[in-house]
Parts: sequence; structure tokens; C-alpha cells
Amino acid sequence: MKPSLPYAFRPSTCSSDDIKKTPDDLFQGEPSIRSGHAPTHPESEDLPRFYKRLNRLLDQQVVPYTVNEAVVVAFRDVLCRKGAPDSPCYWLLMARLAELTLLCAGHYADCGEITAAGDLLINPRRTDIYMQGVVRPMRKDRYRRISEQLDPGGLSPTERLDWLRRTTTVRIAEAPLLPDFLARLEKSGWLRGAFLNRLKSRMLQVADTMRFGWTEIGPGTAGGPQADTFARPAESVCRANHLCRFKAIHYGRLGREVEQTCRSASHGSDYLTYRRRQKDAGPLGKTALTVPLSKVVIERQPERVGR
Repeated sequence: MKPSLPYAFRPSTCSSDDIKKTPDDLFQGEPSIRSGHAPTHPESEDLPRFYKRLNRLLDQQVVPYTVNEAVVVAFRDVLCRKGAPDSPCYWLLMARLAELTLLCAGHYADCGEITAAGDLLINPRRTDIYMQGVVRPMRKDRYRRISEQLDPGGLSPTERLDWLRRTTTVRIAEAPLLPDFLARLEKSGWLRGAFLNRLKSRMLQVADTMRFGWTEIGPGTAGGPQADTFARPAESVCRANHLCRFKAIHYGRLGREVEQTCRSASHGSDYLTYRRRQKDAGPLGKTALTVPLSKVVIERQPERVGR
């Protein structure tokens, strides 16, 4: 029996028409969600259905065939617009999107797509340039230097840099996706430190794969996986040690955690730093109490010291 492929690497079950649609288009059959008004309470009747639908759409994504930066941004924006940040499923889905982005970045880096991997890890999605005497900012070309985009002409390279320092101010308006997800998850206080540390370490692995530059073996030489065909055994082993080769284990687990949390309010996910106490039985436990684990520890410390 063949072993089953992990999530995000399975053959897609969605049609070619679904791949062309945005997450908003795929919610056409949900009138309450299509309205665009995010429910204010985490246990709202419409939220479980929205979370399950979004989670199942993520199950259909296949790296790299149906996933790219624009797709991840669309999913993130739908979750931010229609989800509730005080709901555990919200942060489980946000963590799952971070995992999907990491899988995509690792795949790009392993295949020698350094620019595509850098767009997810290093290169800001939007940078605004403010110039003296100009009210509206100018958007920086993502793949060009500012000195190339703003060239007054007639200046030497040194004079041009001095002119840019005196007349321009740069502001990152939209960070790359991976740092953006990491910042959101860290500030939320919902995710366990072990998961966040693992996310950081794999981001560093993507950077190491990009830095190693194993695709650049020489002028006119094939890059990516084809490079190993023409490389000596020692070189192939060295390159293999610098590859990401990420597995979709946590991506699949997070999807199952979303389903279980939607079904039962008493379910405590291993990815989240909270303890839930269910007071009233219901579809999602409408009066369930959510207590951050960090607060519980801090409040109990004085009692232990007093003893």
C-alpha cells in the first residue's frame, strides 16, 4: 500500500475553475459570510461554518501548483476581514497559513527560485518613498533599487546617493508574508513558544538555502535540482545538507485542530497557550471561558512564594 501524501503536497481535488477563483469567490454560497461584516463574537453561529469552509479550501491547496504569494494574501485578507481575533480557530488558521507560506518558500528555495523565495521572506510587498515637497508617496518598484528608480540625471553615483539621503524617506508599508505572519502570531499571545521557535528556525533554514546559492555553480550551468545531475557526489551531498525539504506535518495537524475546535469547545489544541473551561454545553460552548496560560502562571506565582 502506498503511503499517503501529507497535506499541501497531495494532488488537488479542486477544478481548474476553482484555482482561478479568489477566496471571496469561493464563498459565493454563504450569504451570511458574503456580506463582508465580521461577527463580533467568537461563538457566533456563522463563524464555525466560515472557519470550516476556509479550512477545507486550504486542504485543496497544493504546493506549488495552486499556491503563490497572491493566493496566500487573499486567504489571509479573507480571514482578517471575516474572522474574529478572539476565537481560537482564527489563530489556528492564521498559523496554518504561515505554515503554507513556509512550505512554499522552502520549495522555491530548494528549486533555486531565489527571487520567489525572497519575496516571501525578505523583499517587502510594498515600500513607499516620500520625497520633499511631494504630498503623496511614490511606490517603490519591488525589484529595482531606489537609486535606479529615482535618477535625476547628471549626477555621479556618490552625488546621487547624497541627494537621495537628503530628499527621500522610505517606509515599509507591507512586510513580506513570513515576517508578517510571525509578527501577528507573536503579538497575539495565542501560539505556544515551541511552535513559534520552530517557525523561526525554518525561516532561517530558507534564508540559509538562499544564501548558500547552490544553484550558482558556474556560468552557463543548469541550476535547481538539475544541477545535481552534473555535480560530483561530494557536491551533491553538500547541497542536500543545505536544502529545506520541509514536510507538511504541522500543516495537516493544524487543519485537524481547526475541525476539532469547531466541533467541541472543550478541545484544547496543543498549538495554543490557553485553557478552556466549558460552562454550558452547546455547538461551540457559548459561555466557554478562555484563559491565557501565561496569565494563570503569573497569578499563581505569588501564592507559591507566600507558602
